[in-house]
Amino acid sequence: MVQINTCERKETVGVGWDEVSAPSRTFSLAQPGDRSAVHALPPKVPNGANAPSGRKRLSPNLLALLIALLSLAGCGSSPTLRADRFYRLEPVSQVGPTGPPAAAALLVNNLSGRNFLGGNQIVFRTRGEPLVTQRYDDLLWEEPPTESLAKALVNALRSAQVFQFVVVAAERAGSDYLLSGELQRFEHRPTDQPPRVAATLHLTLVQADNRRTLASRDYSGEEPVDGATPDAMVAAFTRLSARLVGAAVRDLQAHQSQFKASARP
Repeated sequence: MVQINTCERKETVGVGWDEVSAPSRTFSLAQPGDRSAVHALPPKVPNGANAPSGRKRLSPNLLALLIALLSLAGCGSSPTLRADRFYRLEPVSQVGPTGPPAAAALLVNNLSGRNFLGGNQIVFRTRGEPLVTQRYDDLLWEEPPTESLAKALVNALRSAQVFQFVVVAAERAGSDYLLSGELQRFEHRPTDQPPRVAATLHLTLVQADNRRTLASRDYSGEEPVDGATPDAMVAAFTRLSARLVGAAVRDLQAHQSQFKASARP
């Protein structure tokens, strides 16, 4: 289930969802509008001349008050507030246990993110500009996808009972194996036909005592977006993430009998 949090903020320069929902539109950053206010002053009356009949000259205090009111009216016409949408990425792997867990401990390190992928931005790429990475202005992840995928790996490995212990760095526990990785691609492709999301996750398994690399592999995939809404996009990201996490767990299960605890003090 897609979960959303919202908060209000002023409109900023960026690309909104509607600007990329139709392939025929131009994809460019919006330019900030001119917010200056122009105020008209009454015409000057020559020195010594009388004011026109039937009209009274405005006092300086009243004129200053009118100018202040006009200034406030100009500020009120500035861009309106709109809500940011923060999406939670919670992929759940359906891989179950295949046997007793290996008598060893695995430490799952935090994942790194290439370029923008270490932040909260939801990025996209279009067919017209395949070398340009863009971001949505008001669509954000609740936490960086690198953190969400690391948590999903931990939960999936514990549920599948691949190792007797699956720990994270914050627990400061000893371990026999280290699982690290980098999120290399995690993007929306709104102008593809059909629209889709794409991801590439690189994982490396290392033996803790001698730092020997045991396995290193890319997990890549694409998932079609079933709808023209941000919720449909996030649902596609969730399905794809669960699939990649499940593939990584099954690879570790294939070598489960080979994992042994190392001699630790």
